[in-house]
Amino acid sequence: MNSTEVACEEIEVKYFEPGHTFMSADSFHHQVEHSLTKTGKVYDFYDFVSCVQRSNSGKVTVKTMEVSDFCDWPDCSSTYKLNHTTPRPYLSDIVQIVAKRGVKNLVYKTEFHGPNITLNFLIARTCKVGVQKPNARTEVRGIPRAKKDDIISKLTILMPENRRQFWLDIKTSDVVDLIDAD
Repeated sequence: MNSTEVACEEIEVKYFEPGHTFMSADSFHHQVEHSLTKTGKVYDFYDFVSCVQRSNSGKVTVKTMEVSDFCDWPDCSSTYKLNHTTPRPYLSDIVQIVAKRGVKNLVYKTEFHGPNITLNFLIARTCKVGVQKPNARTEVRGIPRAKKDDIISKLTILMPENRRQFWLDIKTSDVVDLIDAD
C-alpha cells in the first residue's frame, strides 16, 4: 500500500458471505466448466489452458504464469503482537479490511455493521522502513517425488502414452511449503 509503485490512497476489501453472492465471474466459471465437459478428456495443463481459451466464445486471453511471476514475500508479521492481540484476528472471522497509505496498521471488521478494529501486527523494522520489494522466484518449486510417482502410476491406465510428457517433465522437490504441510 505504501509502495511508490501504487498510486491509491486506500484499499478496502469486503468479503462476501459464502453462498450469498452472485458475480459475473460465476458465469465465466460456468463457461469454463462447459468447455471442459465438451472437450471430454483433459490430460494436462495445456489442455486446460485450451479449454479456458475456448470458453466465452474465445474472447478470453489466458495468462500462463511463469516462475518469475511469483515472488518470495517475507513474513513481516510479529508473532508476539499477534499472540497478544485480544481477540486474536482470524481471516475466517474478518468481513472487511481497510489499508491506508502512510498507515502501518490495518483496520478490520468482524461484522459489516460492527466496530472498526485496529490491528498492529508488523515487526518493528517493517514499521520503520516499510515492506521491501520481494525477489521474483527463479526456480520451479516442484511437487514431492512420491506424489509425482503416484500420479504417473495412475496415468498409465488412463492416458495415452503420447500425452504423458507433461507429467513426466514436472519438477520434483521434497521441500514443502508450510501451507502444504496438511
